[in-house]
Amino acid sequence: MNGTLERQDLLLRQNRTGVSHNASHAVRVGLDYSLAPTQTLTLSVQPRLNRGASRETILSRQTNLTDATAVPLGTNDRRNDSRGRSRSADLNLDYRRTWEGQKSRELTASAVYTPVRSANTINSQLYYLTDGSAPNQQQQFDNRVDQASAQVDYVHPLGEKSRLETGAKSLVWQYDNTYIFSSSVPLKFSPSNQFQYQEYIQAAYGTYASALGKFTYQGGLRVEQTNTHGNQLSTDQQFRRSYLNLLS
Repeated sequence: MNGTLERQDLLLRQNRTGVSHNASHAVRVGLDYSLAPTQTLTLSVQPRLNRGASRETILSRQTNLTDATAVPLGTNDRRNDSRGRSRSADLNLDYRRTWEGQKSRELTASAVYTPVRSANTINSQLYYLTDGSAPNQQQQFDNRVDQASAQVDYVHPLGEKSRLETGAKSLVWQYDNTYIFSSSVPLKFSPSNQFQYQEYIQAAYGTYASALGKFTYQGGLRVEQTNTHGNQLSTDQQFRRSYLNLLS
């Protein structure tokens, strides 16, 4: 079977203009409290607020140069209006204890919680010159993130040249993302989606360090257990993963 391919020379011209405004605000407040001469408690809070807005216009003109009539193809005007906001904060609680007469002996503990809430909306208006249609579309992104961690570390001296270090840490990370799409023109499929993800990490370690003459050495072991879970709510698909790491 013989056939020929018709050559087409296409010319695409786009003109894009836009303007955006962004603002960010943050403040930090802290408090130190001495429980005893060798014990200190520190509390700090740092909230943040971000806002943004943008507007852009995209003019697209596509022409078939091989056509003597030079009829525009796929010509459209698009206008996007976007607005978004994000709120987050860092909440920290720290504890430190030392011992009189034991300079290198120390106990520290900390807890951190960081919530993040963000929402973004994009409104699009399209106008197609070829058929005169003017569909409207809207995209909405909502994100919710929660992260918390707690850690404790202890250093105990063993003579003048040796020491033992131990500690443990726990980390929790949760993520919830929602995407909503709407259009004035019915689509064959819905791209809207919601995805949730959780991750949990538990870790502990121990290290011994010493010196022999002019040489110093240390050795230790770290154990880390990780559990993850993902859930695609729109399709009811889930996955789980669990694994253990040993580091020396």
